[in-house]
Amino acid sequence: MSKLETQGYHWLPLKEAFESLPEIDTPEFNQLCPGYEGVWCRYLWTTTYFQQFFRDVIIVTHGPLSCVAAVKNFKQTHYSLHSALPFAHSPCTNMDENAVIMGGTGILADTLREVDKEYRPRLIIITDTCASYMIHDDVDAVIAEVEPDVKAKIVYTPSPGFAGVQCGKAVEAMGPLVASLMDSPSEIEQEGVNVLGLYYDTRFTEAEGRKHGGNTEAYVHLIEGIGLKVHRIMNAGDYDYLRTAPEARVNTIHTAMWGYPVAQAMEEQFGTPWLKRQLPMGLEGTRSWVMDLARFMDREEKAERFCKTEEEKLAGLFEETRKWVEGKILLVECSRNSQAKYGEMLAYARLGQELGMKPYIYCLHPVEFKSQRDDLMAIADVEGLNPPVLIGPYPYHQPVNVEDVMADLGVDGDQCLYIYDDVFPYAKSGSFDPSNVARYTTSSQMKRVKGSSFLGVGYAGTAGSYKGIIESVKAASRKSKPTFFGRIWSSTPFEFQLGK
Repeated sequence: MSKLETQGYHWLPLKEAFESLPEIDTPEFNQLCPGYEGVWCRYLWTTTYFQQFFRDVIIVTHGPLSCVAAVKNFKQTHYSLHSALPFAHSPCTNMDENAVIMGGTGILADTLREVDKEYRPRLIIITDTCASYMIHDDVDAVIAEVEPDVKAKIVYTPSPGFAGVQCGKAVEAMGPLVASLMDSPSEIEQEGVNVLGLYYDTRFTEAEGRKHGGNTEAYVHLIEGIGLKVHRIMNAGDYDYLRTAPEARVNTIHTAMWGYPVAQAMEEQFGTPWLKRQLPMGLEGTRSWVMDLARFMDREEKAERFCKTEEEKLAGLFEETRKWVEGKILLVECSRNSQAKYGEMLAYARLGQELGMKPYIYCLHPVEFKSQRDDLMAIADVEGLNPPVLIGPYPYHQPVNVEDVMADLGVDGDQCLYIYDDVFPYAKSGSFDPSNVARYTTSSQMKRVKGSSFLGVGYAGTAGSYKGIIESVKAASRKSKPTFFGRIWSSTPFEFQLGK
């Protein structure tokens, strides 16, 4: 019996694994996964959706300054530093111990007036935190009081952190809010296509002479390549850009977790149809995404020619990549630090399958897995992808060690390609290092390839992934001196492991 088996872990096909789990927020789930507190909250997700992406929209936090500081710490690193988004203005009522007890409606009213005067936004979104929500400050009454004094439209979205510790549930709640900020269309642009759920570099860069960021350009290429027009790519632009999104004929999806809730809300509110396929990555994945759109818009012949031309350009690179990974399995680590992100990682699993590898998915926390039904629908129901997933307790949000995964599968370093997301990859000098085990990062922070999407979407993004995989296998085949990173971590517990 392997170490993982003795700890209560086992492999199940994706859909069977999902169905085997109890419903979240039940005693059974707490027994299965002890000590799960979540690393996100609804307040963080509300600010994440709007802050920095829309030029003339300001988030006002009604709560303690510490909540704002926590979000800014995350966003200034992950968005500003890593993804080149601009500075985020983050006004806050800075509730103290007196306001938390006696109420803070007065300071909220003063803050709203100051924000309208200083920033001159088109839209102000009030978010509250656990402290202000628990005392039930009458935010709607404050809005009614200050509306005659301000020019901006003001809306309130209740966002206490305890309302959603699983990111899937927290993001689901965003769909109706986003749709409520849109206007009913007076006319429909018959060739207009929206892309929903793209949230990294969608801030437009006119100062550089570019109409779109690198990831959005990948979608522009696919949509315009079959004779259609990009209407809106969300999140991006300004308030008017957001308001007029329903004028598109159809919504397409980048990621299900971010895109599905908004698409569903727009369909209910405006009747905007939407397509369920996500993340055009790999030759088959990109073709499927394009052809779904083409069938809906009656552009099948043009789309067939477009896809064939693009695939011919990548045929040689595809075959070269396939030869380099022949006989390997794909170890797919779903964001070791959060264990929450699996839609994009499963898209890479699909890309690996195209290349002949068998993917194994691990470090996907059962609570996050069960809460993100939209990702499951996009992966299992729409695409028919059903790879094995490592299900187990993941106590206190601790990840499993990739070397334990390899031992459980009975494979060595030469038989693996390790693929990880975001930050904190595992490395250990002498046993698991880029110098002896091939690894490929999907990280938006580290995977910057000139001329292609760092998220790996579209044909250029697929080419970038193929090249990166080849380089990783070449590096591991050298069996050279371990990397500095691996030497550092070889003598310490890896980043989220409990010290002995």
